[in-house]
Amino acid sequence: MANLVTNLMFVAEINIPNNTSPEVVETINWLINKYEPEILEKLMGYELYGAYISNPEDQRIVDLISGVEYVKDDGTLAQWKGLKQSSTVSILANYIYYQWQVFNVVKQGGQNTVIPKGAMSINISPNIKMIKAWNDLVTQVRLMVQYLTAETVADTYPEYSSKVSLDALCFFRKINEFDL
Repeated sequence: MANLVTNLMFVAEINIPNNTSPEVVETINWLINKYEPEILEKLMGYELYGAYISNPEDQRIVDLISGVEYVKDDGTLAQWKGLKQSSTVSILANYIYYQWQVFNVVKQGGQNTVIPKGAMSINISPNIKMIKAWNDLVTQVRLMVQYLTAETVADTYPEYSSKVSLDALCFFRKINEFDL
């Protein structure tokens, strides 16, 4: 099954420099292959993730991935934009970007762990960009949970339980620089 996230999604607010160079693409693909299944299972729960893996063409799975209009519990029409909103936008990319930042902050040197520094540069913390990417992801996770638990939609996803939604909301919560 093809990944939902590609190296071309890492632009603008979640920019990974040189994301088309072969060595960077190799690292990005490694991170995608490691973290995309992880986040999908955290978001969907084991059972719905299994349904996605076994039948990705099922219309309900297509709606979850690509987005769909639905009626919210208050009776208003809403749009779930999907896990993959376009060929260049996916909320999953924010999670992978966050992991990329974690992966790249510290490097293992020959004898010790180092923070890389260019000849004409100073190191600054990537926290602000990481927090922004994570919090944007959290906003979308909340919208996904709202979609999957809406009364008009819930029967379409019987594998998605209240425990799965609670676990997702507990794991994906807003963060800040002060860890508050």
